[in-house]
Amino acid sequence: MLRHSWVLSLLLLAACDRRLEVRETGSLALGQNLYRAGALDVEGPEFASLAAQAQFARWGSYAGGLDVRWIGGGADAPRGSTSRGEVTQPARSHAGRMLLCDFSAGELASLPAAGALREEGGQLHLGPHLASAADCCLILVCIDPLRDHLPLTVVAGSNPKRLLSALPNLRPGWRREGLVFLRGRPWLRLDLERGGSEWTIVDRGTLPGSGSDEGRSVHGDLSHSGDGLVDHGQLAPNLTGTSEPGVSHAEIIDYGLACAAALKRAATITGEPSGAWRIHASSSVPAVGWPAELAQADEPTRTLQVLLPPGSPTDGGRNLAWAVLFANQPASPAWWLDAMSAWCAGLHQSERLGLLANHPERPTLEELITDDASGRHSPYLLRPLRAELIEWCRLRDRDPETSLAEFGEHLAGLHGGEPASIEFQATPRGAFLRADGDPGSRAGRAALENLFAAGATTIALAYDLCFDPDPGQGRAWQPQRALGSVLGDASWLAASAQARALGLEVQLWPTVLASHSGVPSSRLVRVFDEQRKDLYDQLAASTTHAALMAEASGARVVSIGYDLGQSLVTRLDEEHSEPGEWQLKAQRVKRAGWTRAISAARASFKGGVVLATEDIRRFDLIDLWPEVDALAGGLFPVFEGTDQGQIPLWRLKELFVEHLSPADQRAEELGLPLWIAPSGFRATLYAARGPGADGGAPVGGNPVNAERQAQLLEALGHGARVHGAGLLVWKLTSEERDLLGRGLGGERARDLLRTVLAP
Repeated sequence: MLRHSWVLSLLLLAACDRRLEVRETGSLALGQNLYRAGALDVEGPEFASLAAQAQFARWGSYAGGLDVRWIGGGADAPRGSTSRGEVTQPARSHAGRMLLCDFSAGELASLPAAGALREEGGQLHLGPHLASAADCCLILVCIDPLRDHLPLTVVAGSNPKRLLSALPNLRPGWRREGLVFLRGRPWLRLDLERGGSEWTIVDRGTLPGSGSDEGRSVHGDLSHSGDGLVDHGQLAPNLTGTSEPGVSHAEIIDYGLACAAALKRAATITGEPSGAWRIHASSSVPAVGWPAELAQADEPTRTLQVLLPPGSPTDGGRNLAWAVLFANQPASPAWWLDAMSAWCAGLHQSERLGLLANHPERPTLEELITDDASGRHSPYLLRPLRAELIEWCRLRDRDPETSLAEFGEHLAGLHGGEPASIEFQATPRGAFLRADGDPGSRAGRAALENLFAAGATTIALAYDLCFDPDPGQGRAWQPQRALGSVLGDASWLAASAQARALGLEVQLWPTVLASHSGVPSSRLVRVFDEQRKDLYDQLAASTTHAALMAEASGARVVSIGYDLGQSLVTRLDEEHSEPGEWQLKAQRVKRAGWTRAISAARASFKGGVVLATEDIRRFDLIDLWPEVDALAGGLFPVFEGTDQGQIPLWRLKELFVEHLSPADQRAEELGLPLWIAPSGFRATLYAARGPGADGGAPVGGNPVNAERQAQLLEALGHGARVHGAGLLVWKLTSEERDLLGRGLGGERARDLLRTVLAP
């Protein structure tokens, strides 16, 4: 039989059109082989069987689609029964493997990448690093020693709770690296892809309280801070609280009461007392970032870390309830955990539930019980409806999955109050903050303070969203999140709170990307109707999310359209005096798509809704202006030529006044305010020609001319003031530094901004 097995293998692979021919050892080859194999065997202890199998549908969606099977305790395990009563499958020689095991597992010890790992006396040793084994979880991806052409994903831990808690953020990996998580946060990393052989600390600030003992890192209290902690004492029964400086005592007390209510509701589901928990609050995002959610619970140590800047929204205890429910029922579907935790946090008790229930972009009823719906719908929309579904079913002792039709009738009858109208500044003066400006961090807050000191009235938070799952470059661990920014909403909510505390008006400017590291989605060539529909589905969903987030965070303006290029052109120019039917149809599709997005924003948010083009000279190509509250257009003129900056400042000011006149005239015709947003310049030596002049981008390494850059910005500010236009500056540069990131802290940047933003 064995002599013919190769024939059967070839027939099987031919049928699947997936051939295992690539033998290189790099991650790309490993990923290709996993894709071609199309199969994944998961091995592990019986206690992990149900929880692991609950993730199979999600794991199977990676690497082009995988047939995922549970094969029990090991590759050579005989057929037997799992805790579900199902027959354990035999290992498949062509399949990739995922191994769930203890630190003492023999196969783990035999892996070269884990050779420095040793558990002794309850302590985990990794080279010079030392920590409690019960607090650690290892995720390792390497070449499978049993199948040298395929990746092996290992998840190891001596504490079953730690091992299970890794599963929701796990995926089959093929990038060779190791990560050690200490109390749920990244601690050590081993870069096997680049030939690394030593474990390096990812972030000392993640789990401080660290000292050294003969060169070993000994980690203590989870929430220790070098600036000292504030002890808030008892927040509620079984809940104590500490915080870093800057957290409001009243707000952490209120948050503790919300968490206590969520835990009480969770206990009615689990049937078990919640036990004691400790909440540790931070007022800013740490240097290495923050999870996408506002709070992160570590169930084994009963610790909840929460981002709680003064004036920011909270999760209402939802993340804490999720951790308790998952620890009690780890095999539950993702939608059920999301719905139940939202119910525990009381999200169905919102005064605006009726508005959400009848929102034009409301998810279908089937989406409420679909695991991956969170990647398509805003959590601000999806979770309250899921919570209401749970409340409705509990009151009637119904099963959610079989009661959708009746629940739909219930939603149709709901009516809720709309948010109060919000006034916004007709002529904002400010700048943009992007992800590279560390939103929500201490550095980001310093940038906001400097911007405010320079005379700004507004900050525009420009963030990216993406609807496609992030491949993570083949990494085995990546936090799950609902539809939100690529960076994660938590950082932007913190940045919004920091800005409002300074007195800055906040605007949200979302952009939909084609991929997490790619170009804007609208830059993709879309020929067929289904492709165009996909773009406008994404636009409506992202606009809904941005508007709901603006409502939650106290923002005053949502801007849509920037970076969406030709998709925003809804009026045919004079060259198409007799357009063809396909052109007319394309314009109808565009207009309907944008009208849908604007309606979604209006239904979610009562602040200003602004449409933004990439160039103020394209205002006449758009006929949607009556539906929005301001005309916004980008201005990035090219200043290249042979004069080498000889145009005097007074003439530059005249040129800008002349250049902005057509846009000002169009705004006056429509009766809408004009915003030059975003705007900026290339800071090159050869900056001489007038605004709007045609010319190529700088070639080669032209040196930055900071003095000329300052003159251009001063002229821009003058032009905006003459026309009474709003002005939001994009990525000012001075001495090759981003003024909204690291550079904004300098006096030079402040002086420059004062010139530009002066009223």
